[in-house]
Amino acid sequence: MKLKKAITVLILALVVPGTYAQEKVPPVRIMDIRNVATKVYGISSSSSTSSQSPDFTVLRGGSRRDVNFNDLTWLIVRHDIPTDNDIYITVELTFKSGKTETLEMIRSIRFTGRTDNGDFSILVKDINTLQVMHGPA
Repeated sequence: MKLKKAITVLILALVVPGTYAQEKVPPVRIMDIRNVATKVYGISSSSSTSSQSPDFTVLRGGSRRDVNFNDLTWLIVRHDIPTDNDIYITVELTFKSGKTETLEMIRSIRFTGRTDNGDFSILVKDINTLQVMHGPA
């Protein structure tokens, strides 16, 4: 009996931390192109290498890199700045450090999460602003 309990405790000690080790993202406030604001919890993107990842891919001059929502305060989709290729859209990212960068994203990347009313999904091209709400929301 003691061996069975010890094995159960060992299994739980190995499995439970992995279950809760996913990085938590603060809620975000998305203002869409129709000027409708939505508060979204647990945001992730379709460009993430694994689902439930808070990363998304941006491009600058042909080089790609992943950005984490936790590192941002704002993402502004610059509908007024054209790109060389219609599959991309210009975004302005403001990082927690205060640094701002203008980059490109694939316009069909989808951000997903939850709202108080259920599941939520939106394409980058349909966003005006995304504010990461660090601290009390």
